Amino acid sequence: MSDCCIGVDLGTTGIKVGLFDQTGTPLAEAAREIHLDTPQPGFAEFDGKAYADLCFEAIREVAAGNPGRVGAIGFSSQAQTFVLLGEDDLPVRPAVSWLDVRAGSESEELSELAARGINVLASCPKVLWLKRNEPRSLERARRLLVVNDYLIHRLTGRAASDPVTAGSTGAYDRTAGCWDTSVLEACGLSSGAVPDVLQPGEPAGSLSAAAAEALGLSTGVLVAVGTNDQAAGAIGAGNVRCGLGSAAMGTALAVMVSGDSREGLPPGISGMRHPAAGEGGAEFLLLGFAKTSGVVLEWFRENFEPGTSYEELFSAAAAVPPGAEGLSCLPHFSGTATPDFRADARGAFAGLSLSHTRAHLFRAVVESLSFTVRENLELISAAAEAREVRAIGGGARSDAWLAIVADVTGLPVERPAVREAACLGAAELAMVATGAYDSVAACAGSLYTAERRFDPDPANRGAYGEAYGRYRELRASLYR
Repeated sequence: MSDCCIGVDLGTTGIKVGLFDQTGTPLAEAAREIHLDTPQPGFAEFDGKAYADLCFEAIREVAAGNPGRVGAIGFSSQAQTFVLLGEDDLPVRPAVSWLDVRAGSESEELSELAARGINVLASCPKVLWLKRNEPRSLERARRLLVVNDYLIHRLTGRAASDPVTAGSTGAYDRTAGCWDTSVLEACGLSSGAVPDVLQPGEPAGSLSAAAAEALGLSTGVLVAVGTNDQAAGAIGAGNVRCGLGSAAMGTALAVMVSGDSREGLPPGISGMRHPAAGEGGAEFLLLGFAKTSGVVLEWFRENFEPGTSYEELFSAAAAVPPGAEGLSCLPHFSGTATPDFRADARGAFAGLSLSHTRAHLFRAVVESLSFTVRENLELISAAAEAREVRAIGGGARSDAWLAIVADVTGLPVERPAVREAACLGAAELAMVATGAYDSVAACAGSLYTAERRFDPDPANRGAYGEAYGRYRELRASLYR
């Protein structure tokens, strides 16, 4: 009986795979780590075929105990990261990660050509860079696939994407709903080089005979069109109705709010069509993000408290009052994202005194990361107000951090019962593909449960309001 689905989260530095039954209960999980190469400053690449092979390994591992119960596979994926395939459907060169920022001038050039913003993280500026600097790679390339599309192609033989993922290339116009041939031609690509664009949760096809054999599954297993990891995480957190928000607190930060309008959004906030749109869910998923979040906590621990657990660090910081006694931090150690996308911005501490300790520094870092959540929620509120936030990602494991986020934002914060929300969201898309649920909204709403809720403490409102004001002033003065 095929009553389970597999959700695959294709991350930047790792792959996570989960097996879920139709109640959303996780039955098995597996993970694989990915190594990124940085051959030059600003470059970030990896072996695309090896990445796909590791994904196959992890899928086979979670399916091994219940192969006959698997009905479908769905995907959550990093955006922008792409693979160029040759005539033999093998990569012609290493895959290029979304972290790669080599193509600044090319992004400006393509933005002017397309008359819309195509930022430096998008795929096509880097393809244009390769055309100019590695012409042989482009001559050999037959397909341009974002990593999510590449895995679907490896599993089914069909190249398929979704509007959010396709849009991350810079060559798919989400507003018009079609590929922009002028951008493709500028990059040396034909319209046949890009995948079909379907909706998240639609079947892309079934497993090919070769893929089924490699995974230990049947050829009847469906492969669903997935979506960007942030959207999949929102689905897994049940963030499909207006007024709900979610915060992915991982290496970086993404804040998402569901709403029925994207009018009035400030620059830097994207308003994508919600995967649950038209099915009882919100029409749009509004997104803002910061490039650095949990990675700054990792930096602090490795450099100032090596060997100390995060629990111990948060415990020490709890003795420091809200506002860190006047100490402020800017956590943008590798540049800002929303709203101004400043690659030259760097982190800072201000207000240091002789009475401050390492506990104060750590507290200031955590508060600054929480301020980025508030900052993005305020920007998004131009189109949609969040009434509550559901925290996902590694940072959601910390009760202390979630309590601070609740106090800083003034909103209740919930931690979902299923920690790997992106994997669950991917599996939910697979469930919709099988017909187990009528819609993404119905599936996500039915399967969401909260593990714990953190309500804001009114007693801390004033201290955090003052500290947030200092953060904003410092940001404005340093990032002119």
